[in-house]
Amino acid sequence: MQDLTDIFGTDIKVAPQPRQAKRQSVGFAGADGMTTMNMGTRGRLITVTGRLSYTCGAGEGYWNGRAALQAAIDAIESYQYLDGAHYIYDTEIYYNVIFGKFEIIPDSQGKLFHLSTGGKVFVNFVQILRSLT
Repeated sequence: MQDLTDIFGTDIKVAPQPRQAKRQSVGFAGADGMTTMNMGTRGRLITVTGRLSYTCGAGEGYWNGRAALQAAIDAIESYQYLDGAHYIYDTEIYYNVIFGKFEIIPDSQGKLFHLSTGGKVFVNFVQILRSLT
């Protein structure tokens, strides 16, 4: 079982979403109305929002920080190809989870990578996970 903070860092929020029931409806010729079959759920979506950051060391600049963040993003992307696994965040355990869409959130001017005054390069992101149970 892996902690989500080991993947995304500690500057995250994790919010499980309610399950949505899936139904299949069909009508028949000559009959009024429809019949509906309950198909169960297709798992629970879990939204992870946060910030990936890299603090530049002495002699390092924006481009070094950006390269380090891109390496972190590439590592997160690789989780998309894994089978379902159990993850923990704080005291919650999320069972049989797969990684879905990972998106870097642009600011109002469309910029993705940012440099703060303290020499920290960062990106804001949203990761969608799906618990298959």
